[in-house]
Amino acid sequence: NSRLRGLAHAHYCSAPALCAIAPAGAVATEGMPATGPTEDGLPEVSKDPNQFLRRRTATVNLAAGRPKPRVPGAPPRLLEDPLNDRAVPDVPRPAAELLVGDSFWDGEGIPRLDVLDAHLSAEGLLGQELMLELISRVQEKFLEEPNLVQIQDPVTIVGDIHGQFYDMRTLIEVGGSIDKTQYLFLGDYVDRGSFSVEVVTYLFALKIAYPRTIIMLRGNHESRQMTNFFNFREECEFKYDNVVYDAIMDAFDAMPIAALVNGQFLTVHGGLSPDLTNFKHINRLDRVKETPRSGVLCDLLWSDPTDEPRAESFVHNTNRGCAYHFSMNSTFKFLSDNKLLSILRAHEVQKEGFKFHKSNPATQMPAAITIFSAPNYCDTYGNRGAVMRLDNNTLNLKQYNFTQHPYHLTNFMTVFEWSLPFVAEQVLAVFGAILAHTDADAEGATASSEDTSHVDNAMNKATQRPQRTSMTQGESLAISFALELNDGLKKSLSDGSGGQAQHEDEVYRRRMQQKVRAVGRMVKKCKEVVERHRNVISLKGVCPGDRLSITELLEEQEAIKTEVELFDFAANLDSDNEKRPDGTGGESVGGDTQDADVSQTTSATIGGAAHDS
Repeated sequence: NSRLRGLAHAHYCSAPALCAIAPAGAVATEGMPATGPTEDGLPEVSKDPNQFLRRRTATVNLAAGRPKPRVPGAPPRLLEDPLNDRAVPDVPRPAAELLVGDSFWDGEGIPRLDVLDAHLSAEGLLGQELMLELISRVQEKFLEEPNLVQIQDPVTIVGDIHGQFYDMRTLIEVGGSIDKTQYLFLGDYVDRGSFSVEVVTYLFALKIAYPRTIIMLRGNHESRQMTNFFNFREECEFKYDNVVYDAIMDAFDAMPIAALVNGQFLTVHGGLSPDLTNFKHINRLDRVKETPRSGVLCDLLWSDPTDEPRAESFVHNTNRGCAYHFSMNSTFKFLSDNKLLSILRAHEVQKEGFKFHKSNPATQMPAAITIFSAPNYCDTYGNRGAVMRLDNNTLNLKQYNFTQHPYHLTNFMTVFEWSLPFVAEQVLAVFGAILAHTDADAEGATASSEDTSHVDNAMNKATQRPQRTSMTQGESLAISFALELNDGLKKSLSDGSGGQAQHEDEVYRRRMQQKVRAVGRMVKKCKEVVERHRNVISLKGVCPGDRLSITELLEEQEAIKTEVELFDFAANLDSDNEKRPDGTGGESVGGDTQDADVSQTTSATIGGAAHDS
């Protein structure tokens, strides 16, 4: 049922994507020029060592293929179904038109949030001009705010969202009405999920409509390096183009990086820095740039707390590849020196959606509280989401479960790309049946197992071939194996040692048996590829860009079948993706330099800390 829903969804929603397969002679991928076909008729594999190891789809730009509304000022229409012949009618009809300015802005230049919410829920897109105007206006709002925003409760605090638009709609229902509730978002709006564009679009509109009550902080994924390594850039270029992507990145650079609630709760995405002793010095940072690889700005977005009782104050964070693990003792000292109650942060997935870290003996309050608002993270973890309601210094946590969302294949691949291994499996099965029937007519044929040694050699050679950028690893392996096997059979048939006896029945039967066994082995290998392909689809959130290796899938195949929904298993499988990517891809010049020292101490002016909890 899930597969049928996905196919029906692709048929009715992504018609441009189904026709977006580039011809064999002109395939272009991100970061490399178009190349001609190789001898086997497939695109040449890039040999650029700096290219990220991920499959890049050609730019599709779904928005460019959709029309504007027929009636000016009217909301966009849904896809029509005049014959009522949809294969899966319970799949909601998607938007068929773009949302444009005359139906988006009201008379006072404020976004019509109800129209936008309905349009995005139907997987609608904005016109290019409107999208760029929205991003420009919200960037101006961000630049008006200081690095450290100061607010008062009541406020609803939201952790990571990670492109889960439909879950974000649920958290807003749980957290309180937008027009009556102050919201503080702690960052990580994009990547991992397939609806990051929708999340950003809606939150940007909220910020323009309620600039004083919607506060959006920057997370570690609001950077060029992370969005290029994961899937947000690909999503932007699939739904819009790189102009929209670049504009969103500039807006991310302008976001504030911390907030102070009631003068007592410091909120950041990640955590503390050894170079920051007074939270007021956050305002001294130069934030409008790509996140550096070290320094205070990096630490605020990337650090994690540790509850180890004997941990050093700050230890290099090997799990992230940058920033620090900060101990509870160092947190106690920071809170005491700055007269604060607690650190409220996001950045780490939690099974229940939140975690209370060790309590501060001086205040009996948790020294740090982690909030994570993306339930069933990556469609795999099975965790709950949570938001925190802070009212009169009283903390109230609200949990919720995930919401079903429209089905998407990994990396926005089309149904044609997705089906290649399955089609190959069925074609080979037919071929094998034909050959087996032919072989059955030859009586008394026998052959030794060593006659199929060329099949093993073909598989070994296929695994050594470079992956084609236009395919997933499973698809590329299946094609390479077929080509190697074909070369081996050609060589076997042209072998001179059997040339004199080609017309003899015994030689004919022996060679036919070789073919039968070869196709049988090929079918078996293809089934393995198909099974791995299914596993990649089921784990698409934790292996963006198909970076989960075939070897790892083989080794974990049985575990994946039985434990894919278990939180600990998913977290272990996903651990490498939590690290910051190597290299400086997407960083601004000078991005590796440390921030200016802000560790000079000054007297704190915050009033006495309340102890209500």
